[in-house]
Amino acid sequence: MTATDLPDIDDGFFPAPVLHQPSGPPTPLMWAAHTPDELEHMLEELDVWATWLVDHYRIDRRYVPECWPKHWEFIEELSALQQVW
Repeated sequence: MTATDLPDIDDGFFPAPVLHQPSGPPTPLMWAAHTPDELEHMLEELDVWATWLVDHYRIDRRYVPECWPKHWEFIEELSALQQVW
């Protein structure tokens, strides 16, 4: 039985999903291949996730400083971590 075979029951117990949950292997990102507008949007999405990561796992800001978006090393590492997460 797959998820599509299950009946659509809205009993108010389970909240409706609000975020898209990707399936399958992650698609690698090549940051340099995107336009400035695309990069800005991607960084905003990564910032939301990185903020959640730091708060959820109580990561010391010495390891993920608030200035991480200014450093490509952090952007690439956090992006890779987000993909495998």
